[in-house]
Amino acid sequence: MNKAGAAAVIFFLLAAGAIGYIAYETMQPTPIDPGTALYIYEKIFPPPPQRNTWYTKYDSYKYTNPALTNILFSELRIEFEIRPGEHVLFSFSTQIFLPSGGPFTAAAFFVVDGIDKEAGYPSCGVAMDTSDGASIQSCSMLMALSLSPGTHNVTVKIIGTDTGIRFSDTSMAVQTYTT
Repeated sequence: MNKAGAAAVIFFLLAAGAIGYIAYETMQPTPIDPGTALYIYEKIFPPPPQRNTWYTKYDSYKYTNPALTNILFSELRIEFEIRPGEHVLFSFSTQIFLPSGGPFTAAAFFVVDGIDKEAGYPSCGVAMDTSDGASIQSCSMLMALSLSPGTHNVTVKIIGTDTGIRFSDTSMAVQTYTT
């Protein structure tokens, strides 16, 4: 290769390097303000809804005595706070013992701010013929509501067709959430 050819190759390599360097510098991202970056991140990956949770349990027995009477489960009362834009989810779980000699029926319903949530709302109940022997049944219920902001309370009422029906291993939770 002669001197002119070698000079052309060197010039070509220098020009390609310079063009590559200019392209590299132009393609560098401009720094983004951290606030803007957080905004974009939260739009792509929204934060989880803000929640508060209250929980209570009752380890003893609660009998349906007197029978066929609504009995307030005051030991499970939870007072909770709802902020604007929040909704609430109630959860209740129990074991119901039905003595032998039935048929028997037992049920539980939420009571929110002193108002029975019976007709048209979730309930927890069992109906069983126990003439062959006693029975223990699991029972749980969930209910979601929209309530006005402020302080509220919830408990459960129980009812049964016999004074020997008992509720045990009972727990209740309240959770607020945003959508």
